[in-house]
Amino acid sequence: MRNVALVAGTVAIGISAWLWWRGRQSVTVVSQPQPGTTAPDSLVTAGEDLLNINWDQYLFPTSTAETAANSQYPIQGENVMQPRGITNNNPLNIRENKMVDYDWLGEADGDWDPQFEEFTTPFYGIRAAARILRNYRTKYGVNTVQGIIRRWAPPSDNNPTESYIDFVAKNAGVTATQTLGAADYIKVVAAMIRFENGFNPYETSLIANAVSAGME
Repeated sequence: MRNVALVAGTVAIGISAWLWWRGRQSVTVVSQPQPGTTAPDSLVTAGEDLLNINWDQYLFPTSTAETAANSQYPIQGENVMQPRGITNNNPLNIRENKMVDYDWLGEADGDWDPQFEEFTTPFYGIRAAARILRNYRTKYGVNTVQGIIRRWAPPSDNNPTESYIDFVAKNAGVTATQTLGAADYIKVVAAMIRFENGFNPYETSLIANAVSAGME
């Protein structure tokens, strides 16, 4: 017990000395922004308010990058995660068909995701999704946000279908039940990408070109 008390006392003295020394420092540093955040409005001085340090932040750092619920693939070399739809270049999360192995234009050679399709570029992933929406319209007469989402993400698969419908309609600037025009599909696809991944990293021109190619 005496040895334990001695060790504990030594550690306490060491921590106290370190805190005193850091408090004497006058170096001023700029806090670097984390991914997904903006730079701070003021400078942070080293040694300021040392007794109120959030030790969890230093011992167990976490990324502040925004991620979607189904994120699971890390960006190479960075301490952040991104949604599998973005990683797969399949931002609308087209699933693998268990019955038919579709040979999509621009499909990646690798098959690293057993559940979802993978494409060589985002253009081909968005184009494939637009191709499906074209089939919805021409083969089944489905041409509204409500009809599209109920088929794309049915509640029978435990999807938040009604929330999905409301989100897409609001962000695309249409009603859930109106017939979609050519320009509406571009906005609908952009909103679906955002809902599927938590954000939309693509330029409008890329989405427009891919949707146009898929609707041909």
